[in-house]
Amino acid sequence: MPQLEEVLPAILGKKITGIVAKVSKKSTSPSSQVILVFSDNTSLELYTTYGQITSASGLDRGGMQAARQYLDDAMQITLDAYLNEYGKVVRRV
Repeated sequence: MPQLEEVLPAILGKKITGIVAKVSKKSTSPSSQVILVFSDNTSLELYTTYGQITSASGLDRGGMQAARQYLDDAMQITLDAYLNEYGKVVRRV
C-alpha cells in the first residue's frame, strides 16, 4: 500500500467534484473513511482504523507557510508539496 507522502502530490491541481464520508456499520476496519472524487473520474480514499476522521477547525486561512508552522513544535512534516507558478508539483520534503 503506498504511503500518503507518495500519493498526495498526485492530487495537486485536481478539481474535487465530490466527497463521500463513511463510518463502519460494525466494529471492522476501516472505522471511518473519506473519499475525494476528482473531475477526471479518479478518487482518493483516506481512512482510519481507529475512531473517526475529524476536522480540526474547518477551513483555515494562511496558505502553505501557515500550514508549515501550525503545531511545528509538536509535529514533524513528512510531506511538503505544492504547485509552482508553472503548474508543476514541487516537493520540499
